[in-house]
Amino acid sequence: MSRRLRRIAAGAAAAALMLGAAPAPAPAAPWPTTPTDPAVAAQWVGSDSRVGPDGPLELAVESVTPRTLAATGTLRLNLRLTNRGEEPLDEVSLRLQRADPLDSAEDAAVALAEPESAFPVATDFGEPLRLAPGQGRTVTLRVQPGRAAPEGLGVTAPGVYPVLVNANGRRDGGIVELLAETRVLVPVDVGGGDAAEPAGEPAAPAPPGLTLLWPLAARVPLTPGEVGEAPDPAELMLADGSLAAAMDRGRLGQLLGALEEALAAPGGDRLREATCLAVDPELVETASRMADGYLVGSRRPDPVAAGERLRDSWGRDDDGDAEPAGDAAAAARWLTRLRALAADLCVVAWPWATAEAAAVAGAGDPALAGTWLDDGPATISRVLGADPLPGVVLPPEGYLTGAAADLLSARAGAGELTALVASGTVTADGAPLPPGAATYLRPGLRAIAAAGEINAALAGTGARPGLAGWSRPLGRHRLEADSAAARMQSAIGVLHQRLREADAPALITAPPPAWSVDGAGAREWLGAVGAALATGEAAPLPLGRALGPRAGIAAAGTGAIAALPADPGAVTDAEIGRAGQQARYLGELTSLMTEAPDIALTPAGFTRPLRRDVLRGLTTVGRRWRPGHDRAVAAAARLQTEDGLLLRRLRDSVRILAPGGMYTRATDASPVAVVASNGLPLPVPARVLLDGQGMAEPLREQAMLPAKGSVTLQLFPDVDPGDRRRSELTMVLEDRSGRRISAPVDITVRSGPRVRSLVLLGLLAAAVLGTGTVLARRRADRFSPRRGGDGQWGP
Repeated sequence: MSRRLRRIAAGAAAAALMLGAAPAPAPAAPWPTTPTDPAVAAQWVGSDSRVGPDGPLELAVESVTPRTLAATGTLRLNLRLTNRGEEPLDEVSLRLQRADPLDSAEDAAVALAEPESAFPVATDFGEPLRLAPGQGRTVTLRVQPGRAAPEGLGVTAPGVYPVLVNANGRRDGGIVELLAETRVLVPVDVGGGDAAEPAGEPAAPAPPGLTLLWPLAARVPLTPGEVGEAPDPAELMLADGSLAAAMDRGRLGQLLGALEEALAAPGGDRLREATCLAVDPELVETASRMADGYLVGSRRPDPVAAGERLRDSWGRDDDGDAEPAGDAAAAARWLTRLRALAADLCVVAWPWATAEAAAVAGAGDPALAGTWLDDGPATISRVLGADPLPGVVLPPEGYLTGAAADLLSARAGAGELTALVASGTVTADGAPLPPGAATYLRPGLRAIAAAGEINAALAGTGARPGLAGWSRPLGRHRLEADSAAARMQSAIGVLHQRLREADAPALITAPPPAWSVDGAGAREWLGAVGAALATGEAAPLPLGRALGPRAGIAAAGTGAIAALPADPGAVTDAEIGRAGQQARYLGELTSLMTEAPDIALTPAGFTRPLRRDVLRGLTTVGRRWRPGHDRAVAAAARLQTEDGLLLRRLRDSVRILAPGGMYTRATDASPVAVVASNGLPLPVPARVLLDGQGMAEPLREQAMLPAKGSVTLQLFPDVDPGDRRRSELTMVLEDRSGRRISAPVDITVRSGPRVRSLVLLGLLAAAVLGTGTVLARRRADRFSPRRGGDGQWGP
């Protein structure tokens, strides 16, 4: 089947999905599955028709010059060839091949996934070379696209052309074969520049508006198990120093540096108008805490134990393994630079920890959803001193499920939220929503379409290229088969193709939250966007205006969520279920405690860090990078396991300490002493329930368990053990609503005689004693020597 026929078939299939009776995104997978599992492998790489990514020759594009060119110009590709096998490679030679220009931006991913035979126009092979095992060579290929093949690529019309680099050669004395290939998208302008419009021709349409979101997010390596403290905040503990390194000279620092340079360069004012910072609130919160000094360690002190705060136990083996970090200044410098940019640019907040919208909705916990959506804007405003655009939701996965839409509609209340989703993931009046257009999905929830094809291409750039969950299965392939430079060139090609299409009111470009490009990749993208703005191909469009009424809102109620293919990188049902369970446990734990006038900490403040831990386990970061998917899932599993153990430890700290062995009461009026203990930092109002053998009805005794302390209670149960003289009783703590909040404790009570019996025995004993006394006196009188025979006393 030709490529055009495949496009037609794919388009028909997509239309059938869009116009189905009940479109809905594919459900999440039930359990985490490795990408190499045959059950899901095709969801990651489609038909996997590309040749050579696992072969002995590694072929990588190091640079493409120029990024866009005229047909009369010269395209230069710098390539790196490496023999990664154990045998020499002989007669290795290279040539360029091209396919037809893209019909639309939707075709870009398909062109990058098709087999080599779909690139029929080719140059001659160059001079052969030999590579010994482990040897690498750098080669430069030059071609004039406008020249006829085989000297050129026969380009006669402007467009964005898929170009393939073919490496043939022999391995181990075999036949000449295709050893490796890589490909890029190259925009070509046959006219070679801006030409005046012929007289009488209609004026060109206004260029589309272009918005650039600049994402700043990362997986924060917070050591699990942090709980809230007051009045001073808890000491920050990170598992390692990777975040400070990223802020200093790593990815996060390079992203700021590239943007600072671009804004200061000629044309920076237009770029500034189009740019909005998309900031992860967890990242800036962590940076702020790091700047004040932090710890590095893998194990926290037990939060249930009474006594020292974390700062007083640094380096103590029995209270954790934390050591003070020495690079807090790196976070302070990075935060200062970010504040300066935020003062000059628009700012918008990612949801907390860039947790997936679908996963948070699936967890079904309102408090968790509130933390996810509401904590971010306030945190960014407090830390950066800049207010994010209100009412804007950036689903980190790029699309919404029905459950996520329901959640956001409920959170909107009487107001309105605007969700930015990839074009093609929502429909209006039965047709896919074009980039920049908007529609209502639910009451109070409006969706605006971002440039889905561009954003999918950007997700595939950087050191950890990720699969866009909404991308077409026909265009999915092993992204790592092409170098980072090649993938960035292809993203620029998609941008130019989309700018040529006049069906979009606006193009909102949004790379993924933890975009893995380095400084060079960031500068390439900023350069391409800046050039499009400078030449008039696009007009700068501030995000606030792009999300406003200008976006062409469809009539309320006409929007719907489109059918989407399976997203193999999404959080699975099993993980969502566990997160929902932990969120509910946290809600119960919070409700156990009550505020105290002499304690600054509140119940919600104590459990808030743990709720954020739950969100951290649902993050999108790393999940859609195929080689790193298993590590991301394993990290989330470890986090959920450790948090689960801590939650149990905290719940079990509210307990009854039973008397050892058998409890003996002198009488049925003697008390049963009970010690109730509370390891939480706030008081717990409770009552002790005592019930069991011989009790006509349960006994309930009110108690206020002090913070990190215990209280002794004396219970007076009415127990009738009968002839057995012993009863099996059970004690448990309840909250004020009657819900059990502790493990039950069984005790055996040996009862002495009842008080009534003792009274009767006492009376009987007194009567017996009195009678004996009288009889004794009488007898004594009869035999007294002082009495006469007639019973009178003698002289």
